[in-house]
Amino acid sequence: MTSSSHTSPNNGPNIGKLSGILLVSAGILIIVTVTIVWFSIRTTPTELQSLNVEYKKPPINIPLPLSAAPNDNVTPQVIDKESSKTAVTVISSEESVPPIKPEITLENEQSEVETEVENFSKLLEGYGNDSFLKNIAPKSWSDHDWLLPDDINDQLDNFDDFNLDLIDKSDITVELISGLPEKISIPILGLTAPVENLEVVEKDGRKVYETPKNLVGRIPSSPEESDSFKGWYFGHLESPIKGEGNVFHDLPEIAEHLLNGNKVLISLEKSGKQLVYQATQSEVVHESELKLYDPGNEKIVLVTCSNRPLYDHRQLVTATLVGQIQ
Repeated sequence: MTSSSHTSPNNGPNIGKLSGILLVSAGILIIVTVTIVWFSIRTTPTELQSLNVEYKKPPINIPLPLSAAPNDNVTPQVIDKESSKTAVTVISSEESVPPIKPEITLENEQSEVETEVENFSKLLEGYGNDSFLKNIAPKSWSDHDWLLPDDINDQLDNFDDFNLDLIDKSDITVELISGLPEKISIPILGLTAPVENLEVVEKDGRKVYETPKNLVGRIPSSPEESDSFKGWYFGHLESPIKGEGNVFHDLPEIAEHLLNGNKVLISLEKSGKQLVYQATQSEVVHESELKLYDPGNEKIVLVTCSNRPLYDHRQLVTATLVGQIQ
């Protein structure tokens, strides 16, 4: 009696080969997906450079000087010497013609022009008067055609409904900027967020400032000035992984507004006090070049990340104190 042995085929090499193909395919798919996402969200060098903008007009608390425009309605008077002489004509007629007194039109026109120039000078003096300018909407001070109706699409700041008192640089005191702001508002961006001082924490053996979480974090210009409006204000552009918010997601739009000549007003508020700043500059720097400095009593600096998806640059928006809402 003979016996035959039956062995099952070895499928090990086939399974290993199939697994290898699947792993390679998955790796290629991941690389392609990451590449597509990278190029779809990345910030181009041109976009990054567009964040470097300066506001070309003076802030609203520095009105443009008004200059007298030439009066196109007044034409120079040309006088013919011969025609200016009064001609006397003798009329022989039975009817007596009363003598006609020549009208001195030149003197009348000259008098009217002098009166018009005098009135125009008084009008200019009125426009240049400080008390007169305070009654004009502050947002219109830097516009030559401020008497025309406002274009609602071009002007998105809504501070005209408040009693905004303009502040000169010489009037900015330590008392005026004292107190820690509790809220920030940028109407042109539709932004309102709480403000808190960032605490110093230890990370990797170093003391650093904590990152702001769903708010705007303030770093004072110096440790001695932790209770004041001046300083640096940090907010996330976006934080999908850590979930720390995107409070400054629209901050890059300020650069375009400044380029177009739009007034970007920023309000910092605490109970009983509300100061209004105007953005005057936007710039972008590499994170390694960011150094905190004292911007002075009249300025603040807003900071957010830039250059997706590396986020290795920072956008800095500098704003000047221009007024106080009562």
